Amino acid sequence: MDEIDEVLERQDGVIARRQALACGWTRVDVARMLRRREWVQLHPGVYVNHTGPPTWRQRAWAAVLACWPAALGGWSAVRAHEGPGRRQHDDTEPIEVLVGHGRHPAPLAGVRIRSTRRFGEAVQLARARAMSRLTRRDLILAVLADVAAGTCSVLEHAYLVKVERPHGLPRGLRQVPAVGADGRRMLRDVVHGGRRPRWRQPTTCPDCAPAQEGGTAGVG
Repeated sequence: MDEIDEVLERQDGVIARRQALACGWTRVDVARMLRRREWVQLHPGVYVNHTGPPTWRQRAWAAVLACWPAALGGWSAVRAHEGPGRRQHDDTEPIEVLVGHGRHPAPLAGVRIRSTRRFGEAVQLARARAMSRLTRRDLILAVLADVAAGTCSVLEHAYLVKVERPHGLPRGLRQVPAVGADGRRMLRDVVHGGRRPRWRQPTTCPDCAPAQEGGTAGVG
């Protein structure tokens, strides 16, 4: 992936001409993309990489890039932070953009521009929200990966992240079919084992089943 592709991916398919030039492209290169309809202008000097209607996020990126340095403000900032379903938000409304005090960017279709003396604070808040969203997303992805590995309850997940990994235990097999002492079929929560010498140690998390033969492990 080259620099242009990275910019487009990071900005939902939107790019400013100055960004393309900073990546080593020329104005001729940009003009060629427009002529081929691979890029379409949304605002002067700002393009999207398709010919269909832009999404709300693409409109937001285009507005900020066209007024740069700028940041989303008002309900547009809330919409960007929380997504479309968290609050009732009309995506056809103008994108709200904040710029520094004393700046007067040219009017843009579908964009409401407001200058503020607290522009620096607004930008820092937007960055903090973005980092918070990234942190939550990474956490969700990590938990989903652990679920895919076989953790099927809160305590099983806690055993994985508080006992098995921190103490360097061998990676356990999860949800292992077994037969209990009473002859009933069951699933072992975790089974640790090794080859030299060969050994197996079943582990049952206390919220899932009564302690079975072979040992148990509690999770604090």
